Amino acid sequence: MINSGGGTLLLGVSDEGSPVGIEHDNYKNQDTYTRALLTQIRQRIGFEFVDSVEITFSPIGHREVITIKCLPAVPLKYAFLDNELYVRQRASSVLL
Repeated sequence: MINSGGGTLLLGVSDEGSPVGIEHDNYKNQDTYTRALLTQIRQRIGFEFVDSVEITFSPIGHREVITIKCLPAVPLKYAFLDNELYVRQRASSVLL
C-alpha cells in the first residue's frame, strides 16, 4: 500500500467487517502497541516509511480497533524487505 496510491489497513476487524478487537494481542497499552507496529515497519520495510503511516485507535462498541492509514510514498526503484534488497525492473521486483 505504501508504495502505491496509499490505503487503509484495519486491525481488529474480521474479513466480514465485524469488529473483533485487538485485546487478544495482549499489548499493555496503545503506546506499546504503536511502538511495536512502528518497529515492524522499520525492520521489515524500512525506516524511511515510518512517516508514511498514521496509526489511530478507535472504540467500536465494546472492542478497540486500529486504523493504519498508509500515505502514498515517493516511487523508489528499490526497496528493503526483511533486510533484503529488491530492485524494481519493469513489472517485477528482483531480489539482489
